Amino acid sequence: MKLVLSDKLSSLEKRSSLRTYIYISIVSIFLLECNSAKPISIDASSSVIGALLSDGSLGLFSGPSKSSVKVTVAGYQNLDSSPMSLTLTDTSTTLTQDLEISDNGTFSFSTSLDPGNPYSITLNDYTKGQACILTGDTGTAGSSSPAKIDCERTLVVAAAVTCCGPSGPPIVLYPINHKTSPFTIGTSVPISSSATYIQLDLIWNGNKYLLVWTTAGDSVSGQFFDIALNPIGSNFPIYAGGGTTIRSLAAEYNSNSDEFAIVLSDTTPAVKYVRLNSVGIVLNSNNVESLGAGLNFGNVDVIWDGSKYIVAFEEHNNLDLSNNLAVFSFTNGTASLMNRIALSIGIGMVTPTNQAFNGVIGVAFPNLLRTTTDTWLFFNRTNSSDELTVTDSSLFEWKNFSGSPTKIKEDLNPFSCPPQTDPANGLEFYVPHAVDLGGEILLNYELHCEEAISSPFLFDNIFHLAINPSNGVPGTPQLYTVSTGHNRSYGSSMTCRKDKCYTSTGTFINNFYLLDPNLDGTPNNFFPIAASDQGFLTVIQ
Repeated sequence: MKLVLSDKLSSLEKRSSLRTYIYISIVSIFLLECNSAKPISIDASSSVIGALLSDGSLGLFSGPSKSSVKVTVAGYQNLDSSPMSLTLTDTSTTLTQDLEISDNGTFSFSTSLDPGNPYSITLNDYTKGQACILTGDTGTAGSSSPAKIDCERTLVVAAAVTCCGPSGPPIVLYPINHKTSPFTIGTSVPISSSATYIQLDLIWNGNKYLLVWTTAGDSVSGQFFDIALNPIGSNFPIYAGGGTTIRSLAAEYNSNSDEFAIVLSDTTPAVKYVRLNSVGIVLNSNNVESLGAGLNFGNVDVIWDGSKYIVAFEEHNNLDLSNNLAVFSFTNGTASLMNRIALSIGIGMVTPTNQAFNGVIGVAFPNLLRTTTDTWLFFNRTNSSDELTVTDSSLFEWKNFSGSPTKIKEDLNPFSCPPQTDPANGLEFYVPHAVDLGGEILLNYELHCEEAISSPFLFDNIFHLAINPSNGVPGTPQLYTVSTGHNRSYGSSMTCRKDKCYTSTGTFINNFYLLDPNLDGTPNNFFPIAASDQGFLTVIQ
């Protein structure tokens, strides 16, 4: 037994010695030839020497390893029906391979490439409703960093396109790709409604859109849409007023509870809220405030501050001293008054009863904004010397509803606004809408000038104004002259993306506009409508 084992060991030793001898011989030849005028070219793929050097049994060198090609995706929102599709082309061999991606992160193509091979990556399809930009689409295997795909949700504008007539569709959703130049409008989505005066709002909760609108004068319906504006289920009822008229409507999302709140004012008169769960089922409803006959409620707004809903609205008694701006809060039960301030000095002002404003709804136009640390309220105050003659209009800010509001803009009949041109029928007011940019607040506001009930809105100007969030000090406003003549808007809307903000507005019997995001004062007409009776209400998300 020992003899057999000894023979085997002796054989192994001989083989090892032979390999060592071969190795020494190869190295010696290589060193000798290095001194000659003609160097040796060792080709590991074809020569005997190369084969020996790369032979795994010798353990000298291993063959060239393959290099994976990677892609990093950020900001992408996937729908199972349309994942992201990429194609990798090895330009040295022209071989291609595909990769499907349905999430954010870093991904590798399944087949690695030989080091040094050049390649290209093509971005094919992906879930619509967002713009995805590919960078680093060409490179070299083994030495290039991963390609990057950055995605950003594109814009959606909800517009009331027939506010005052029977033609339709009365509401349309417009998808707009803001990453193209010029902007690209996708296929619009029509929404039916039988309301004479449409109120609507559009919310994005990070996963889907919720559109709420007045389906009739006294009822509210809702519809969910995915990021590509595909309907999620059918539209559903939210509120039925039983014959009252809804004057204003606002919606908000509560991320803590994954629910929505819809707040409205109607001719009961009352301000009410309805809470919905994440799929649109009504959780509960309640009055925020209900006053006696002869009183009216105007425009409403609602926001979630992280622990409760906050509602702001105007309460007035039709051109008398009872014009107030009230702020309430609620979670899932009875609403509580947070503060209330007087809106008027002298005689208060509300809008004339004309089709543009659905009766008397007031001109406070409250707009709520939540920043990381504070809640802001922006609103208008218009005063008059008699029932329809303006003496002044002012734009206010109110931080956390404590102390007195601060006046940030005031106009005493600018641009020859009434009463100079029409003392009997003058009206002027601001309509604010603010967004939080982190380091500053960007306030968008409209300044309206009405000459007469018979031919309302002599002009309609849009401004952008930066506000310091720590002390409320405003910067210098940027003016956009959106329309002239007898055109009117009803509150432009603003939303922001990574590096720019976008403002939508509509002018009555004219066009819809998307204002230039570079803030250079030039409006961009993004969708002209030739037919009459189109509306002026837009909401952008």
